[in-house]
Amino acid sequence: MKHLPKTLDETYERVICNIAPEQRDMAHRTLLFVALEASITLPQLAELLAVDVENTSFDYHNRPLDLYAPLEACTCLLTHNAKTGVLTFAHYTVKEYLVSSRISEGPAKAFQLRNDTVASVAAVCFMVYMLKATYETDEDLVMPLAVEFWVYCVNRIRSEPIKGSLSTLILDLLDPLRPHFLKWEIWQVRYMRSSGYRWIPHLSAKSGEENCITLAYLCWFGFIEAAQKFLEHKEEGFPYEGLLLWKEHPGLELPLSDVPAPQREGAREKKLLKYLQGSCRYGTGHEKVTVLHLAAGIQATAFIELMGSTGANINNCLPTGLSVLTAAVSYQCTWPGWPKQLKYHLGKKVKTLKLLISKGAELNPGRCSFTPLQAALENISELQVYEDANFDSMFQLVQLLLDHGAKVNGVASDHANSERIRLTLNGLLTR
Repeated sequence: MKHLPKTLDETYERVICNIAPEQRDMAHRTLLFVALEASITLPQLAELLAVDVENTSFDYHNRPLDLYAPLEACTCLLTHNAKTGVLTFAHYTVKEYLVSSRISEGPAKAFQLRNDTVASVAAVCFMVYMLKATYETDEDLVMPLAVEFWVYCVNRIRSEPIKGSLSTLILDLLDPLRPHFLKWEIWQVRYMRSSGYRWIPHLSAKSGEENCITLAYLCWFGFIEAAQKFLEHKEEGFPYEGLLLWKEHPGLELPLSDVPAPQREGAREKKLLKYLQGSCRYGTGHEKVTVLHLAAGIQATAFIELMGSTGANINNCLPTGLSVLTAAVSYQCTWPGWPKQLKYHLGKKVKTLKLLISKGAELNPGRCSFTPLQAALENISELQVYEDANFDSMFQLVQLLLDHGAKVNGVASDHANSERIRLTLNGLLTR
């Protein structure tokens, strides 16, 4: 009785120290994936244990021969739901002990689950699996888990050196010239669509400008460290003016219009596609954008800074007449859900506008088919249908443009501009 543990910490420490040496790596990885709270099952875990994290390789022969071996190695620390197949901690205090600083003070310190360790190991396992998967069946057990959590894991890492160490894997995964890419993209788009991010793009580019696709996805997912490494190796400069074709993914069974969504969001999405084409009224379903326009539209200021410092033209204008500054202003070029988060997006837009203006963006671009000021006024017209819209806040965008020299009477003169002029006047009258 004298040798029995007196506290839960001592109990968990003893259990961990009694794990057989040859099972410790497997047990640690198992606890790590359970701590991720990804509702992982034993079959999924077996596949992920086949990943060699250090060498970023995958070998099916490394899977545990006994599906229950990881559970048995962790003994009383975990439970297995026979109905759902999901692994969970036996008690909330198990995870609390593993992530605490207390474990680092004893003999079980190697099992401490630091945030960056959990996120980085999981991210490597998911990316290696997606790179090495055969993509031969839609019944893959791990792929839904991988496409759901890999971006979350990378962005959860706080240490810049650790996040930077994943850049090579990220760039390999997002390389459109690799054989896995198109099949991976189908899985990723399916997940994003089912989770509400319905307009994640399928991007294509002409031969020789495939790097634009990689940079666009880096921007989309927010991987600035990987983008910095990516651009460092482009000695001949980056084709920033290369056009990306934004269209429906050919591998998806359901067309975008068939995805269930609130009516107003569906209408907004159609207008977004037409807007990116440069016409409020006519659309072909094939919209062309540059990476810089994409970054401006989603207010990715770190990417705008990076591209601006490596040769991107802040005043680049699409063939359809959309300037970078207009893309940053308009609420039709932003993240899904913008009507519900107006104040949040307004703050990001103001920051993006100030950055672009400081970089020399033209307030009255001559080639533009839709001026930034018109876009700001159109926002007001578009948002009248939302009762929670804060029009005083939205006029901040208008005032910011006027303060920096936007011409009140400046309108574009392309063949489709009559609708835009009407919206501009409507916005002025409703003020």
